[in-house]
Amino acid sequence: MLITLFFAAVAVMMLWPRTTAGAFLRRWLVEAPARRLRPGVLIFGAVLLIVVAAAVTFGGSDGFMVAAQAPEAVAWFATFDVATWIDVIVVAWVLSASGRIGAALQALGPAVAHAAGAVVAAMRARGRGPRQARRVRRRAPPPPDEGRGWAGGGLAFA
Repeated sequence: MLITLFFAAVAVMMLWPRTTAGAFLRRWLVEAPARRLRPGVLIFGAVLLIVVAAAVTFGGSDGFMVAAQAPEAVAWFATFDVATWIDVIVVAWVLSASGRIGAALQALGPAVAHAAGAVVAAMRARGRGPRQARRVRRRAPPPPDEGRGWAGGGLAFA
């Protein structure tokens, strides 16, 4: 189904390039990926192609099995690439936040002092009234076991 959809999109793009659909498909399927191509991506693709060709050549019938894992290998490398970008973003965020720590502490100082004063005032107000004695609740005594011991629950060991 997806292959049919792909070939239909390519056919519309190639046969009717001046229509709205053809121009849209060309813009998203050809021009947008072409803008993202960098020398590093091309080098990575060439190295991956060489590795796959070597696996097929030297692996014999098992080489195709190894070559079939190329999409997983690309995803694996892309995962490390994404993780690196996440690390860079976190470091940039921490560095930008550290420049504002002084201003943040200066702004939080009065708010923390006010909150601490409110807590102290509430604790003092709570302790001003007369203290009332706590009621002690007594537990009901357990029912007598009538001398049956562990077998009191209707169990008989004979």
